[in-house]
Amino acid sequence: MSLSAVLYGNSHQGRLTFGEVAATTDLVFAEDGVNDSIAVVRTDANVSLRINGKVDASTGDARTQLLLGHFGSRVSHYARRVLIVGFGGGMTASAVARYPDVEEIDCVEIEPAVIRAAPYLEDLNRGVLSDPRVHVIFDDARNFLLTSREKYDLIILSPPILGSQESPRCSRMSITPPLVSGSRQAEYLSSGCSHTHWNRQISA
Repeated sequence: MSLSAVLYGNSHQGRLTFGEVAATTDLVFAEDGVNDSIAVVRTDANVSLRINGKVDASTGDARTQLLLGHFGSRVSHYARRVLIVGFGGGMTASAVARYPDVEEIDCVEIEPAVIRAAPYLEDLNRGVLSDPRVHVIFDDARNFLLTSREKYDLIILSPPILGSQESPRCSRMSITPPLVSGSRQAEYLSSGCSHTHWNRQISA
């Protein structure tokens, strides 16, 4: 079994011994997937999705991930078909799903184990996978954007998944309206995410 559940443990929970981390943390899901090792970890005050040991989504950054979905939906007031690159904890998708005018939400995710972990994160994602408008596409984001013939009213992506220069170039091939990207530059120290900035790009 991989060490993804405990890797970085001290970084995220302060100066705790291994025994203290184990005593205060519940591992509720763990799977070595096709591409990544996935774990869901709970403490008294936090639930987090860890990909290869590093926190990808958690109670602590819920505001950031929800904001990306809400911000994107407000940028494109008439979005009916939305593409989200990377499911993660599902919070961004759940924010988009709050808008009744959205008719279809396609989510490209490269690791199937992330989707299997989603039920353990329903406190964060509001069970968004049960929404009939949500469709998960298992693919590499770059390949999908370069080869897809689908047209979307809005794309929401995170530059760490695609390079900041590559993202607009790829997305122009399948998307004509707004491209919204949220870049989270986080230092995973004991305090959690230390810096967040947003930028909006409108594709040609």
